[in-house]
Order: sequence, then C-alpha cells, then structure tokens
Amino acid sequence: MALNIFRAPVSHVKAYEEFASSNNSVFHCTDGSVFEALASLSGRTNAAMGVFVELNDFYGGNLVARDIASLAQLVHIDNVVLSAPRYVKSHAQAVRRLLSGEIVRMRNRAVQLDGAYCRPAPPRAIKVWVLEGDELVSGELRFQRQEGAEGFIESVESYK
Repeated sequence: MALNIFRAPVSHVKAYEEFASSNNSVFHCTDGSVFEALASLSGRTNAAMGVFVELNDFYGGNLVARDIASLAQLVHIDNVVLSAPRYVKSHAQAVRRLLSGEIVRMRNRAVQLDGAYCRPAPPRAIKVWVLEGDELVSGELRFQRQEGAEGFIESVESYK
C-alpha cells in the first residue's frame, strides 16, 4: 500500500480527481482551500479522495475535524494528512476522536475539549495520518517518502 500527496493549485482539482480514481492519495491545495476545492466535486465523482491540511495556532484539530466531517458528507474521503509546526500528534488525536461522532472530553498539548462533537459524523471511517519529516504515521503504520514525480504545475510525493 502507498499513499500519495498530490500538490497542485485549486485550478487542478479535476486533475486530482482523475489521479485519485486510480491512486490512494490526498490533495494538498497550494493556493486555496482544499475543502472548497474538493467540495466542488460533489455529485460528480465516486473516487475515494483525501485531504492534506496544514494546522496552525488559529486552525487546530477541533476546527479541522469539523471541516473534514462536513466535506465527507459531500465526497468520499478515505485519508487525511495533518502537518503542523508543533503538536501535530496531539491535533491528530483530537481529529480522530472527533470524527467518531461521539462526545469528546480530552485535554492534550494542542486542544482542550469538554463535550465537543462533530455531527453528522463522516459516513465511513477516515484514516488520519501525521506528516513527520519524510514519514507518514498513523498508529502503527509508518510510510517512508519515496521518489516523487514533478510536473510543470503539479507534484506528487509517494509514501510506502
């Protein structure tokens, strides 16, 4: 199994849709909202897709979970890759718990949640990954970065 990060501007979301139809992947939108880009495909594709999200001090795990849950109602989302300058594992823990649809009470380095939830929950399970240097990590799974493909506008990083 491999997971690919498809990096491209929002204008190339259609190219990502085609790529996602035959590759396990996430879309990293380089110039806009990945959520708006993928939502634009609602009703036009059945391809399993994924989301690459960069977190910061103002956009943390709790807000990301809300946006992922909403997007998953519109398109088929299988994977989420999170990146952050700090506490990315703590954010990922919150995202995983919130995507379950259950009421969440937790405190860690990144979030403090007391009775938070995301409803409706995504219609299918979503695997949450953390990007750590040249590794993607989800639970016990660890994928190393492989050689990628650079295009004129798009780039693809492969992890196995």
